[in-house]
Amino acid sequence: MTDTVFFTDSTADLSYDFVTSHGIRVIGLNYTIDGVESLCTNTPFDPDCLEPCEFYARMRAGATPTTALINNQRFHEQFEPVMREGRDVFYVTFSSGLSNSGQNAIVVGRELIEKYPERRVTVIDSLNASMGEGMVMALAIRKHEEGLSDAEVEAYCNGIRLRIHSRFTVDDLTYLKRSGRVSGAAAMVGGMLNLKPVMYVNREGKLVPGEKVQGRKRALKALVDHMEADAEKGYDGPLFIAHGDCESDARLVEGMVHERFGQKADQFCYITPIIGAHSGPGTVALFYLGANERAD
Repeated sequence: MTDTVFFTDSTADLSYDFVTSHGIRVIGLNYTIDGVESLCTNTPFDPDCLEPCEFYARMRAGATPTTALINNQRFHEQFEPVMREGRDVFYVTFSSGLSNSGQNAIVVGRELIEKYPERRVTVIDSLNASMGEGMVMALAIRKHEEGLSDAEVEAYCNGIRLRIHSRFTVDDLTYLKRSGRVSGAAAMVGGMLNLKPVMYVNREGKLVPGEKVQGRKRALKALVDHMEADAEKGYDGPLFIAHGDCESDARLVEGMVHERFGQKADQFCYITPIIGAHSGPGTVALFYLGANERAD
């Protein structure tokens, strides 16, 4: 069987231990904060990338970071050495509803297949963000380790990705206003009334607002309420939780999930700078498999 190298990118927010233990290669995205551009690769040994707590501290102090997609050159640099060695590429990418990085990967893959016609490049549009994307990657690895071929893993991922539900809430609407996710008027009124949005990723892989809940604790509870409505009774499937430098609130969500379903998070991680630049500090996100595909 041809050796396959699995790739994802730094928007997947997977833990470093999981990535290294399964041999996943993370393609970094660039972000700029306080005039300094950095490459985020989700490793604890990257001297170029701020620690998440420092990154969010700067946002709280007024910094407005920006991000950039992965260009074709970086994909060539990542994929071609693997194919030259006689191995195949399997890449799970950030949602096409939020970024064009995946399209760049497809273009590069086609170019490289012409040069290495015996090789295979598989690009999976996760239609998810943050650890929703990471869950597609984790499930792909599981199926690969069970012995499925790349084509079978591809079909599985394309079939399961819309069953991955991503629910999150934020503590401050300011950051979503900056990224265009809510209007300035909505952010102002929400701040005055202490309204917290409960948002989700839809079938197109886009981030959309759901209901607004008054108060932080009610918003956190709403995440778990949605899980109870979406998931099968007695759910014991994959459970990922991510946060933007608000671990205590994320642990509160984990505790509510444990109370209702009897399980704790398989992965509990920081939202790293690429996603955090848009969602901001105080974000809590919950990811799980629904009984059915996302409705809209």
